[in-house]
Amino acid sequence: RASRGAMGASRALCAGNTIPSDMEQNVGGGRRGAEVEAAAKGEVYFHREPVTPPSDAGTLRNPILVPSNLDVRAVGFVDPASHQTVWFNLENGPVHYIPEVGLFFKLNKVEG
Repeated sequence: RASRGAMGASRALCAGNTIPSDMEQNVGGGRRGAEVEAAAKGEVYFHREPVTPPSDAGTLRNPILVPSNLDVRAVGFVDPASHQTVWFNLENGPVHYIPEVGLFFKLNKVEG
């Protein structure tokens, strides 16, 4: 009986026995809210396409530019020799050296 009561309570939370939309489930806005709002307008908030840098990029004077509309972005770099992905957070500001891959990166702030 206890499980039946709990099941009934959870059903009561879904008005009309429907599954809430992404926007209805979104709590507190933030990054997910911005992504859902952009998708509703047919826009892309998080660009997930790979960045293929020029062959001469990755130096201190010519860092690999990583686009982001936020001040921090998670970056996955695939090492061409080992094919392993190295993950790191890239923050807006100065050029960052990533010793695991031996290259320099810079967050390139973009709008939308």
